[in-house]
Amino acid sequence: MANSVINNILHTTSIVNGEHNYEVTPRTVRSFLMEGIRRKIPPYQRPYSWSKTNVESLLKDIYRTSKIEENASWYLGTIYSTKYSMTSLESHLLDGQQRVTTLILILKEISWFDVICDQALDLTQLDAEVVKEWKKQSKNAMQCIYNTDEDDVDIMRFETEPIANKILKRYILESPNIDTFEAASLFIKNFDEEITSEMYQYSPSTRALKENISTIRKFLKDHFYSQGQNRERSIEEIEIGFRGISKFTKTLLYKLWLIEVPLRNEGYSLQIFEGINNRGKELSLADKLQFRSLIRVEAADAEYDIKMKWKDLFVSIENLNSSGQNNNFKSQEDFYKIFFLAHKGAESTSDQIVDLFQEKYLDSAESLLRFFNVAADVVSFFKDVQKPYSENSFSIGFADSNQVEKSIALLGVLRRLLIASSSSRVLIVDLIISVSNQDDNGRRNLMTQGIWNIIQLGVVLDVFNNQKTNTIRGYYNIIIRHRNNINFNRTSSDNRVAIQYPKLIHQILNNEEDLFKIDGLTLKNGKRQPYQFSSLFSPGVGLIKSKSNDVAKLIIYITTYLTEYRTLSKFSLINTQREELEHIFPRKWEAHWSEKTYTMDEVIDYLESLPERDSSLNIPRLISMLKVADDFELRNLGKRDSQENSVIEWYGNKIILSNLENKKLSNKAYSDKKRLYLTSSAWVRIPEFETEIGVGGEDDWTYKEIILRSLNICDLLCNKLFDTSWDSV
Repeated sequence: MANSVINNILHTTSIVNGEHNYEVTPRTVRSFLMEGIRRKIPPYQRPYSWSKTNVESLLKDIYRTSKIEENASWYLGTIYSTKYSMTSLESHLLDGQQRVTTLILILKEISWFDVICDQALDLTQLDAEVVKEWKKQSKNAMQCIYNTDEDDVDIMRFETEPIANKILKRYILESPNIDTFEAASLFIKNFDEEITSEMYQYSPSTRALKENISTIRKFLKDHFYSQGQNRERSIEEIEIGFRGISKFTKTLLYKLWLIEVPLRNEGYSLQIFEGINNRGKELSLADKLQFRSLIRVEAADAEYDIKMKWKDLFVSIENLNSSGQNNNFKSQEDFYKIFFLAHKGAESTSDQIVDLFQEKYLDSAESLLRFFNVAADVVSFFKDVQKPYSENSFSIGFADSNQVEKSIALLGVLRRLLIASSSSRVLIVDLIISVSNQDDNGRRNLMTQGIWNIIQLGVVLDVFNNQKTNTIRGYYNIIIRHRNNINFNRTSSDNRVAIQYPKLIHQILNNEEDLFKIDGLTLKNGKRQPYQFSSLFSPGVGLIKSKSNDVAKLIIYITTYLTEYRTLSKFSLINTQREELEHIFPRKWEAHWSEKTYTMDEVIDYLESLPERDSSLNIPRLISMLKVADDFELRNLGKRDSQENSVIEWYGNKIILSNLENKKLSNKAYSDKKRLYLTSSAWVRIPEFETEIGVGGEDDWTYKEIILRSLNICDLLCNKLFDTSWDSV
C-alpha cells in the first residue's frame, strides 16, 4: 500500500521482485545538465532574482572547494523537478531556479574567459599543457549550456521565463564563435545596451542577469587574471591563473553535486515544501501564502491560473520597487506584511498572516480573485504615486482639468510623506481596500479625499509631534482596529466603507474620538476655527523647524500645494529625482555670511517687537525654548555642517531646487543666490519665488527674514491645512 502511494509520486526506473527502484539520483553539475533533456522554468514561477551577495557566496564556495584536497566536494542541495514520463525530453524545475540559472551564467563566463579577459593575452606563449587543459575545461563548460541538434541548430539546455530567456538565449548562443577581444568587447557593449533598454528595464530577471553576469566576470578576472595588474603580467603569472580557472571549472562540474527528485506531478511539490517548512526550514511569507492558496485546488487548470496570478503579482511588486525614486516596499515580504497589517491593525507573525489570509480570502474562488485584484490595486496606486502622468494613472481619470492637476500635485505631496514616514503606508493600503468595491469615479473621489486626510494626520503625528516610529505605527494600528470595530462589512459595496475613513481622521484631528492623546492638539474656540498647537516642537522636529531634510521637503511640498499647486503638478519623476533641499542661509556660512550672524538677545528682541498676530505659534513659549537651546547662536563648527537648533534649520530658510542649481549656489552670498533664484530656468523650483511663501523679493536675508517666513509657513499649515479639502486649494 505504501509503495503504491510512492509510485504515484516518483518515477520508477525498474521493478525487481516487486520492489520499485525510484529515480532519485545524486548528480554532479555536469551530469545534471548533460542528461540529454531540456531543463525549463515553468511560466508561473517567479523570476530569477538572486542578489550579488548570493552569487558571490556560491562563487566563493566553488573557489574554496577547488583549493582543498582532491576528494573535496560541495553539496548544492535538493532540486525538485517534474518529468511526465520517463522518456520525456523536457523537465520542469520546481525548485532550484536561482542556483541553476547562476551555474549557467558562471559556465558561460568560463567558456570565453580567455577571449574577454585581456586584449594583450596570447595563449600561444603559454605552456602547451596549460592551454590544452584550459581548452578542454572551457569546452566542457560550453557543452553544459547548449548542444547542437541533428540539423546543426544550437539549442540551450536550460530555459527561463520568456522575457529573460530571449536575452539569455542571445547571451549564450550568439557569442560562442567570438574569438577576439575586440569582437567580444563589441558584443558585450551591445548586449549591455539591450539588457538595459526600455524593453527589459522592468523585468526583474533581466536586471538580475545583468548584475550577476558582471559580478561573475569580475570575480573570475580578480581571482585568475589580476596578478600584477599594475604592471605587465609575466607568463608565469598568467599560467598560474589559467591553471586555477581550469581547476575551478573541474570543481564546478565534477565536485559540486545535488540530488534531483523527479516528481510525476508538480502538485506534490506543495506537500514537500509544506513539510520542509514544518521541519524548520523557513519558507518566505510569499511562498507560504501561495502554497496555502494552492493546497485545496483540485483542477489542474485552476492551479495553473492561480500560479500565474502569483507570478504576475510578484513581478509587479518587484517592478514597483525598482522603477521609482524610492522603494515603497523593501521586499515582497514587506508588501504582504503591510497589506495584512491594514486588515488587522496589529503586528503578526508569518503564520498568523497566513491564517488571516485563509480567513479573509480562501473561502471561495471569488474571494481569492478579490485578493489578487485588491493587491493589484495597491501596486497600481503606489506606481501612480511615482508616475502620476502615466496614461492610466489614478489622477488622469478626473474629468475636470483642474482636478487632474490638483490630484497630480497631491500625489507629489503623498510621495514626500511616504519618504518622510513609511508608517503611513498602512493607512494608504487600508484606504485602497476600503474603496475597492466602488466604481471608478467613486473610488477616485473617496481615495483623493482620504489621501488628503492621511497627509493631515501624518503631519500631526510625524512632523508636529515628532513621535517615535514605533509609537506612530501603534497609533495607525489603533485607527485601523477602530475602523474595523465600526459596524460595517469591509467587503461590502456600501458607501459607508469608504466614507468612514476620512470621517474618522477628521474626528481624530478634532479630538472627538478618545483613541489616543495627541499632545497639544486643540481647537481655539470651537468648530471651524484654526487649530492651536500648544506644544511647539520636540528636539529636531516641530512646527517651525526640522533637522531632517525629508521632513523639511514634505513641509515645503504641503505649503506649496496649499498656495500654488500647479508648481507641483508640472514635475515628472525624473525632475523630482534631481531635487535637493536648499538652505538659503547656508550651513557653512563662514565665508560669505559671517556678518549676518546673530545673538540670542537680538532674536528675542525681534520676536517681542513683532506686531501681535493671530498666530498658531505660542511666541512666549518659543522664546523660553530658545533660551535653553545650547547651540542656537551660530559659531564656527569646523568639520560639522549643521546646528540643529539654529534658525538655519527653520522651515523659513529652506526651498527645493534641482541638484544642479543647488550645487551652483552652494554657500554663496545672498546677492549671488538671489540673482540665480530669479533668473535661472531650473528643472525644479519649489515654491516659485514670486508667491505667498516664495523668496527672492527680499533685499537681504538674515535671521529676521527666516523668522518671518517660518511664522508664515507655520500659520499656513495650522490654519489652512486642516480647514481645507483637497479640491478647494
